[in-house]
Amino acid sequence: MRRTISLLAASLLAGCASNGAQYNVDFASLSSRLYVEGPDGLPVKPLGGNVVGILGINIGRDAIGIVPGTHWVRTSCPPDPDSIVGTHGQSVEYTFEVGKAYVLRCKEGYPVIEPFD
Repeated sequence: MRRTISLLAASLLAGCASNGAQYNVDFASLSSRLYVEGPDGLPVKPLGGNVVGILGINIGRDAIGIVPGTHWVRTSCPPDPDSIVGTHGQSVEYTFEVGKAYVLRCKEGYPVIEPFD
């Protein structure tokens, strides 16, 4: 039984080690960065009440580290003034590339992710 548990633990660690060599959310060059735009157009702190949740992330001081690939990002945008329906949060799907930075912003009441210059 102990040997089985040891082998399982070793195989899980080996899987993490090989995946960690490819991507690592702690390093910008091995992950993607998502900045959150505030109402004034300037980046805000990631947990400033805007981002509700992203799977597989690392929240940093100024940006969110994301393992490259396709992810759904859920946030709450203020409704478009011309809209008759209120918003309770929307999700946007985006494919993040390694070593690139992006910005999450609200446009016309909906979240949009774009490359960050």
